[in-house]
Amino acid sequence: MKPTLFLTLFTFLALGLGSSLSAQEATPAAETTSAASVPTQDLDQAKEATKQEVEKQKAILSIEELTQQASHKGVMKIRLDSPRATMRTFMVAMNIYLESVRKEDSSTASIAMANALKTLNLSQIPEINRAIEGPQAAVFLKEYIDRVIPIDLNRVPTDPEEMADPYSWTLKDTNVTIAQVTSKEQPELDGKWLFTPGTVSRAKAWYEAVRNQAYVVPLGIAGADYQMPWVERNLPKWAFDEYFEIALWQWAGLLVFIFLGLASRMVVKGLSRVILPYTHKTATNLDTLIVERCSGPLALVVNGLVWMFALFVLSFSGTALMVLTYLVRIVVSIGLIWFFYRLVEVVDYYVKQWLAKKGDITGMDQQLARLCVQTLKVFVLIFGVLLAVQNLGVNVFSLLAGLGIFGAALAFAAQDTLKNFFGSILIMMDRPFKVGDWVIVKGNEGTVEDIGFRSTRIRTFYNSLITVPNGEVAINAVDNMGMRTYRRYKTTLGVTYDTPPEKIEAFCEGIKNIIKANPHTRKDYFHVVANDFGGSSINVMLYMFFHVPDWSQELVQRHNTICEIINLAKRLGVEFAFPTQTLHIESLVKEGVMKQHPAYTREDLATGAKEFGPGGALAHPNGSGLFVPPFEDPDLTGHVKKAGGDGGE
Repeated sequence: MKPTLFLTLFTFLALGLGSSLSAQEATPAAETTSAASVPTQDLDQAKEATKQEVEKQKAILSIEELTQQASHKGVMKIRLDSPRATMRTFMVAMNIYLESVRKEDSSTASIAMANALKTLNLSQIPEINRAIEGPQAAVFLKEYIDRVIPIDLNRVPTDPEEMADPYSWTLKDTNVTIAQVTSKEQPELDGKWLFTPGTVSRAKAWYEAVRNQAYVVPLGIAGADYQMPWVERNLPKWAFDEYFEIALWQWAGLLVFIFLGLASRMVVKGLSRVILPYTHKTATNLDTLIVERCSGPLALVVNGLVWMFALFVLSFSGTALMVLTYLVRIVVSIGLIWFFYRLVEVVDYYVKQWLAKKGDITGMDQQLARLCVQTLKVFVLIFGVLLAVQNLGVNVFSLLAGLGIFGAALAFAAQDTLKNFFGSILIMMDRPFKVGDWVIVKGNEGTVEDIGFRSTRIRTFYNSLITVPNGEVAINAVDNMGMRTYRRYKTTLGVTYDTPPEKIEAFCEGIKNIIKANPHTRKDYFHVVANDFGGSSINVMLYMFFHVPDWSQELVQRHNTICEIINLAKRLGVEFAFPTQTLHIESLVKEGVMKQHPAYTREDLATGAKEFGPGGALAHPNGSGLFVPPFEDPDLTGHVKKAGGDGGE
C-alpha cells in the first residue's frame, strides 16, 4: 500500500469519519500540510499529522462553542487588540449572524452584523456606501474562509513579535490579511487590528473563485447563508454587460423603479384626496389640515423610499451605488424637511386660532407666537440640512470644527443677526409695544406695523415705512404713545380784549360743562382758565384728557369738543380774537380820528385801584361766581385732582 493512501485511511479511522465520502473529500482540502509533505513510510509523522488534524477539528469546535456561549449569554466580547482577537470576534459574530438569519431573528442578526463590521477596515469605502457594501464584504469573506481553511485560533498569533511582519498577519494559503491600524484621522481605530481594506474590497472576487467548492467546516457554522440573487441565476450573460459601471439588467431595473417611485407619489396624493372628504366630517379640522399640508411632502418621502429600496434590490456597487445613494438620500431628506416644515405651519394655524378665541388678534401674544413659529421654522431648516449632510456621509461636527478662521469670521459677521434675534426675544418678553401702537423710537414716530424675527417695521404718519433693527429697539428708549391710558389735549383759546370778564367766566364754565358731559373725557383732572394776556387776545387755557383706545378715536373726540366750544361761544356772544396790530399815525391823532382817553385825575385813579383791593366795592378775588373751578365743583367733589408742579408743561 502506498504511504499516502495509508496515511489517509489512518486519519479516517482516527477521526471516525470513514463512512462519510463528503468528509473524505473535505479533509484533504482543509489540510494545511499536504500528504506529499509526509516522508514515505514514516508512521510517526503520520500519527503527528493525524494529531494536528484532530487539533484543527477541536479549534473548529472551539469557535462553535464560543458562538454558542455568546448566543446563550446574549452578549459577546469585542476585542481587536491582536490578529487572534479580531479573527475570533469576526468568526463568532458571523456565526451568530448565520444562526439568527436561520431563525429569522432580524434584531439579533443586525447586532451581530454590526459587531462583525467592527473588525473590517472600511476606510476605502465611501461612507455613504458602507451600509450596503460593508455587510456584503463581511458575508463574502465568511463564505470564502469557510470554503478554504478551517480557522485554528491557536495558530493565529497574539504577540506581534511572533509574526514576520509585526504590523500585519496573513491567513495561511490565502491573501486574507489583518493589519494594525495607524490613523490620526480616525483616532478611535488607531492601534486596532482589522481586516485590511484590500481584503474587504477583494472578498467578493475571492468568493466568486471558490463558490463551487464545498465547505471545510461543519455545516452548522458554515458560510453566512449567502444566496445568489435570482437575476444572476436566471438572466443571460449579455444582461450583465456593463455601461458606466452599471449592468444592462440594472439599467432596466432602474427605469422600472423610477416609474414605481413616481407612481407611488401619485398614489399617496390620490389617497389624500380620497381621505379629505372623511376628515371634513370629523369634529376637529386638525386631520384635514395635516392631510392638506403634508400630503405633498409625504408623497416625496415615499417616492424616495421606493428608490432607496431599489438600491438593495438592484445590487449596485462602487461609484454607481455612491452616486445613486447620494441622490436618493437627498430626495428623502428634502421630503422630510418639507414635511416637518409643513407641520410647523399646522402648529402656527392652531396657535392663531387659539389666540383669536382668546381675543388677542393683534396683541403681543400673537407676536410672540409668530416669533416662536419663525424660530421653529428656521430650526427645522438648519437642523434638517445638518442631518441631511450628516446622512450623506459628511461629519458635520468635524466640518464645523474645521472651519477655523472662516467660522470665526462668520460668527463675527453674524453678531448683528444674533443681537437682533436676542433683541426680538427681549421685545417679546418685556412687551414695550404691540402691533398697532403709536411709538417713538430713536426719533422715528409712527404706528407699529410688524414685529419680525430681525426687525420692527414702523409706518410713519406720512405713510413711509421705517425698519428698525430689534437690537436697536432693545437698547433704546421707546415712547409708546399707544400705551397711554388717557390722551392729553392742550390748547389756547384767544378771545377778544373787549370781552367782559363775566362772559369770560361764563365761557370757562361752559367749557367745563362740555368736558363733564362728554363720556370719553377724564373727569378727575382737567383745567379751563383764563391763563394769559396775549398779543392780540385774552388767552383761555384748555388742558384735558380723552379716554379713548387709539388715535383715530382721539381725533373724533377732539372734533366733537371743538364743535361744542364753538357753539358755546356763539351762544354767549364771545368772539375769538384774530392776530391784529394797531398802527398809530400821528396826523390822525391830531385830527381826532383816533380814540381819545377821557380826562382823569390822580385821585380818580387811586380810588379806582383801591376799589379792587381787600374789601373794595369792585373786588371779586374768587371771580364773579359764574365760573367754578373743577376741583371746587360740587358735582365733581372727591374726584378731581389738583395740579402739581407745572401741570405737565
